[in-house]
Amino acid sequence: MIKAALIALAVVAVVSFLVLRGGVARSASAQAQPFEPDAHNDKIVLVRGWSETELRKIVDAFVRMYGLTSAFEITPTSRDKSVLRISFPDDLAPENFFFLVNYINYPRDFDLKKRNIGVVARATLTAAFKVPDASFVGKTAEVYVPTEDTEYDLVHVLVSDRSAYRYSFAKEEFEPITDKRMPSTIRGL
Repeated sequence: MIKAALIALAVVAVVSFLVLRGGVARSASAQAQPFEPDAHNDKIVLVRGWSETELRKIVDAFVRMYGLTSAFEITPTSRDKSVLRISFPDDLAPENFFFLVNYINYPRDFDLKKRNIGVVARATLTAAFKVPDASFVGKTAEVYVPTEDTEYDLVHVLVSDRSAYRYSFAKEEFEPITDKRMPSTIRGL
């Protein structure tokens, strides 16, 4: 009888530990939440190397390709007219934000030879970004295609705490990296 009570107590202890451990694991990472557009979002993409006309064609093609209805505003930056700024008055879903950064680097039907393209995006992270840690929510991040990219389906994300991640479109998750591979073309953007 005592042995049965001890076994039952041990089972309760193990189950309690597993439940608590699961709770700790869940609270350490942010639970992905559905995207809800925020008209006050701070998402921007800064682009160097495309003319305004070319960039409008690239963004229009992207919008058609993904069937988006989001509005985009493209304007030259105030300090450097060769740098264009894309903003999103109606917001843009995080995955599309990442895809757009990649697409501007590798647009269809544009000659990339003799081009020096620089693209960096900035945004405040939310749970809709599927961040790996709940503490990232509210931090800012820079998003870019890494130098010497050979995969063409990813971006790197540099969080304001200086941690760096690879975000593969195939896996749709953040993977920690040590080599940020930040392109020289985005310096000063």
